[in-house]
Amino acid sequence: MLTSDLFSLATLCYTAITLAFILLVKSLVKPTYPSNIPPFPVRPYPILGHFPYVMKGQRVKMQEWRKTAGDIFSLYIGSRLYVVINECTLIREALVANADALSNRPPLLHFEGSTSGLLFSNGSLWKEQRATSVSILRSFGVGKSSLASKISEEISEYLKVLAQLGGRPEDVRMLTRTSTSNIICSIIVGKRFDYHDPFLNAFLESFEKQVRAAENLSPVTVWPWLRYIPGNFLNSKTLNREAHVVIEQFW
Repeated sequence: MLTSDLFSLATLCYTAITLAFILLVKSLVKPTYPSNIPPFPVRPYPILGHFPYVMKGQRVKMQEWRKTAGDIFSLYIGSRLYVVINECTLIREALVANADALSNRPPLLHFEGSTSGLLFSNGSLWKEQRATSVSILRSFGVGKSSLASKISEEISEYLKVLAQLGGRPEDVRMLTRTSTSNIICSIIVGKRFDYHDPFLNAFLESFEKQVRAAENLSPVTVWPWLRYIPGNFLNSKTLNREAHVVIEQFW
């Protein structure tokens, strides 16, 4: 058993070192960058990109680069390309005047394969679904005084539960999240859930696990291949599992 474990560990280390070597040689020998992007303030490192430059004092470094590279420049953080826009007029021109060209979003790493809904769709499909969703929400009272009655109703229920505690110390984070979710549910599905409803509590618990798992997931975002490392590296598999639990409940 010990020999087998050592062999597996040696194989894993050899594979990781070989992969890292191949990626390094590929980046050094023939770095390829898109030809139609704004210039880099400095040449990116192989594999790491500009990450080493921004590890200490990200804001200060951005200000320095703005002076040398101008109001628009490109950065590679890991394998991800980012275009940095620094000036308000240019931001408005990019996101308002040219919204059709820049309305898409990068793929969400842990929701690959999901292309429906406001969270996952892009382009004309996203615009159509957004317009429909806004229209439906307005008919349900969003942006109108009728929404105030739903909020007041939920606050009354929330205060009743707090009163039942009799002044005892209590962690009310889940209670508060459930109360907030009930306001949204009363608008969208026309009903509120009991504070001990198993379905709603399971959904909120799964969502909380996603938030906790995502706290240290930045490296996997900029180096997507890290998610294939065996084990639950940086909780990437936990986030992926909990994300699909939520998707399966609603799709």
